[in-house]
Amino acid sequence: MNAYLWYWQERRDWQRIIVRAEQKQVGDLWLSRAEARARLHGSLLSTYPPQRIILLATDTEQNIPEILLETGVPVEMQYLLGTIQLPAELELSGHASVRRQPLFPLALWQKQIPAADEPWLYLYLGQYPFVSLGVGKKLVDVLSYWEGEGPLGPLSTGQLPTLAWLEWLCQQKLSGAKAQELVRSKGGIAAYLGREWQPGEKLPPELASTVVYQSLKGLGSLWTLSQGQARRLVLAGELLLDQQVLEPIQNWAQARQLLVRVLPAGEEF
Repeated sequence: MNAYLWYWQERRDWQRIIVRAEQKQVGDLWLSRAEARARLHGSLLSTYPPQRIILLATDTEQNIPEILLETGVPVEMQYLLGTIQLPAELELSGHASVRRQPLFPLALWQKQIPAADEPWLYLYLGQYPFVSLGVGKKLVDVLSYWEGEGPLGPLSTGQLPTLAWLEWLCQQKLSGAKAQELVRSKGGIAAYLGREWQPGEKLPPELASTVVYQSLKGLGSLWTLSQGQARRLVLAGELLLDQQVLEPIQNWAQARQLLVRVLPAGEEF
C-alpha cells in the first residue's frame, strides 16, 4: 500500500491539495472550500489516505484548519515567509485538466531556472496572469492575479468596468457578486472583452496594448527591485501566442539585455 503525503495550502477562497507517493506526484487539486470538504470526506481520504499532511502556511499566526483536524491525520506546519523556497518535490504535474492559479511554484521548473544564485523574472500570461522575481531557486516577490496586483487582475482591471463587460453582465442578469466571481474565474481579460477569451484568439489591438502595459508595469517594478541585476526572463502562457503581446515584451527585455526563454503555450500547462 502506498504511503501518501499531502501538501495543503489555503489561499483566500480555495485550497490547493498536492498528493504524493514514493517521491512522485499523484495529484494536484485546486478546490473551493465547499469542494475541498466534499472531496476530502468523499473520495480523497479513502483513495489516497495520507500518513502525514504538511500545511504550507504564509502567516506565523495561521491555525490548522478545522477540516484538517477532522481527518485525525498528523499535520505539520511549514512556513513560507520572506524569501520563499518551496519544497523541491512540489513539481508541476503539467496535466492540461488541472486548474492553475498564479501561485509561486509555477516559475520553479528547474529545467528553466538558472542554477546560480542570480535574479530572474517570470511572466505567466495564461488564465490567471502573474509576474514573479526570484534569486536562484528562491522566490522573492510575486505580483499575482489573485492578489489583484498581477496583469489583468481585479485591481489592474480597474474599478470601472468596460461597457462590453456591463452589456455581458446585463445579458446574463448576474448579481454584483456573481459578476465579480465571473471575472475571477475567467480572468480579468473577460472584463475587457465582454465575453470569455478563447486560447489562441487574437486580441483587439487596444486590448493587446493593455496586456503589454500591465505586464511591463509588473516586470519593470520587479526588475527595479532586483536593482537591474536580473538577467533572465521566462515567459509562458497562451496570450503570448499573439505577436502583438510577445514582441513588445521581448523588445523590453532586449533593451535590458535579458536572456529570454519562451515556453510553448502547452508545454507546462
